[in-house]
Amino acid sequence: MHDVIQRPIISEYLRLTEPDAVEARRYKKFKRRTFIAIGPNEMWCLDQHDKFKRYGLFFHVGLDPYPGVIHWCKVWWTVRNLKLIAHFYINAARAIGGT
Repeated sequence: MHDVIQRPIISEYLRLTEPDAVEARRYKKFKRRTFIAIGPNEMWCLDQHDKFKRYGLFFHVGLDPYPGVIHWCKVWWTVRNLKLIAHFYINAARAIGGT
């Protein structure tokens, strides 16, 4: 069985090792990060969600953040099949005339 680390121990460790990050979180001064995309289809984001894991279902999503286009949103029974993800990607690229 896994040991559970208490929250105060983690807080103290973070205060000692990353004091700037702790202060930024305390005063809600996080820096927003941005990315630069020249145009559509330069970058696609792939994500897998396990929100319905207890039912044995996983969402696979591929989207283009620049125009906000969802290229695919599929449901499958595993997230460990890399051939499946590649299949989703290639099919989406073919659908827009990329391959």
